[in-house]
Amino acid sequence: MISFLVTITKNVFVNKALWKRSDIDIPLLFLVIIALYSSCKSQMAPPQIAFFDLFLLLKGFMVFYIFYNLDYNLEDLSKMMKIFFWLALTILLLGIADLIAPHSFRMLLHGRQFVEYRFGVPSAQSIFIHPGQFGWFMAFCAASAGILFCNE
Repeated sequence: MISFLVTITKNVFVNKALWKRSDIDIPLLFLVIIALYSSCKSQMAPPQIAFFDLFLLLKGFMVFYIFYNLDYNLEDLSKMMKIFFWLALTILLLGIADLIAPHSFRMLLHGRQFVEYRFGVPSAQSIFIHPGQFGWFMAFCAASAGILFCNE
């Protein structure tokens, strides 16, 4: 969130614009309007919960805007992608270790042995504190790899 605010502030004062326009601006605006309308209409959650859910929905787009507004040359981007690839591969291998020996792995890494099972399979979380975070990170890695593969 702080990086997003710094990016927006830099764009306002240096570039004299709130942000660089992208192809997802209008669909994102419609998504936010529909999300707010449906939350107000259904009244299933208090407003503070609805806004927190909206923040969770938008934080991926915040990361997109942060990287979209940064200036990199191709060499810098290539170096960062190589580092990101090796980091993601390491986290994936740790996730496989967590899947194979969850009690030992979590005791070693997290200091606790609690393992949640879903359909008889341990929920791998690798270095993260929740399996959902591990899943989101791996989905982001897969999407990044897909984009790189399609652009080759």
